Amino acid sequence: MYFKKFTVEDEPRIQNYLLTEDQLLYTASPREVIKIEDSERHPILALDDDLFVTFFVLHEGKGPLDFLGTEHDILLRSFSTDVRYEGRGYATKVLEKIPSYVQENFPHIKRIILALDEGNERARALYIKQGYTDTELRMAGRTSNLHILQYSFV
Repeated sequence: MYFKKFTVEDEPRIQNYLLTEDQLLYTASPREVIKIEDSERHPILALDDDLFVTFFVLHEGKGPLDFLGTEHDILLRSFSTDVRYEGRGYATKVLEKIPSYVQENFPHIKRIILALDEGNERARALYIKQGYTDTELRMAGRTSNLHILQYSFV
């Protein structure tokens, strides 16, 4: 399992990535995310050998500020696993690797934060199992209240 920063050569992989309507209730489609031109957003592909299984974005700078974060935080957003590979442990493996990836590539970051839709208990349990904690902070989201979770390096 390894991470690869998105490049234009990855466009065909993104186009073939499948999410269900249920998944899209809680996350953004990689097809839409890569259209956003913002140097503070870092789209990442997680690959098992050469199989593209999981996608996420690490958003520094202004991104965390929109979710009650600080300039020392990075926002984990748009996390998803291709529906064809769900239930095989890929999300767990990726979440295990993200903290070390952040420390290696963003050494100034002290905390990973994420906003989780209320009612997405399956994802919440997964994040908690991987060492994220609930900050008890809440904010309004597009479709529901958001719970702010964190993974702190300090």
